[in-house]
Amino acid sequence: MDGFPFLDAAAATDIGRRRRKNEDAILALPEAGVFAVADGMGGGPAGEMASEAVREALWSGFDPGVSREKHPADPVERAVRAIREANDRILREARKKHWVGTGTTVVTLVWSGSSPRSAVVLHAGDSRAYRWRQRRLQQLTLDHSLATSARLMGLEEASTLFQGVITRAVGIDEDLEIERTAVEVEPGDLLMLCSDGLTNALPDTALAVMFADHPPDGSLERLAARLIEAANAAGGEDNISVVLVGVGPLPRH
Repeated sequence: MDGFPFLDAAAATDIGRRRRKNEDAILALPEAGVFAVADGMGGGPAGEMASEAVREALWSGFDPGVSREKHPADPVERAVRAIREANDRILREARKKHWVGTGTTVVTLVWSGSSPRSAVVLHAGDSRAYRWRQRRLQQLTLDHSLATSARLMGLEEASTLFQGVITRAVGIDEDLEIERTAVEVEPGDLLMLCSDGLTNALPDTALAVMFADHPPDGSLERLAARLIEAANAAGGEDNISVVLVGVGPLPRH
């Protein structure tokens, strides 16, 4: 598949109303079919370094100016390698500077290259991927968090105690486990990657209303801005990041 001319994208990030720094990082490379959101943790320079390490590794892995001989031919494996390289870099930096709890979530959307109808989500942590299709919003990822684990066990009351406590992240362990989710793509799909600064502020029902109000030919940049504005209006407790990917008419091959 030669390029991804059927993809339209918009990416936006905001510090929110309560934080002093933005520890999120975003990436949108529609020409390469690669998109990502990373939400750093550890505070101050540690969180910023962690999320930026993921963004830089993915950028380098898909930069057209870098020889493809240095990377796996399969785009998904290339993205996995980039995230693992970021994992190693974060661990090295944290040890060198004696940072504790340094790491970052990541949610990455990668077109597989085999078919325009085939993409993969790679994620670790509680940044999420969603798909809007036929006026229905579907969460494609399951948070790696204690709150999610508690809900799956039917412990709804306990889940509120563990809000924001994640069980998997980049830069925490040398043996990083990255979850893979296959995504079937259809023309007209609208996919979203986001940090928990959006989803903690706005329930899925509110997100669905905003997607429903967005005209099919509307600006993705405007929708991204509206989502961030709504999260800030709801309190803006955290950094807020959104990457939107619209799917147009697909090639026949």
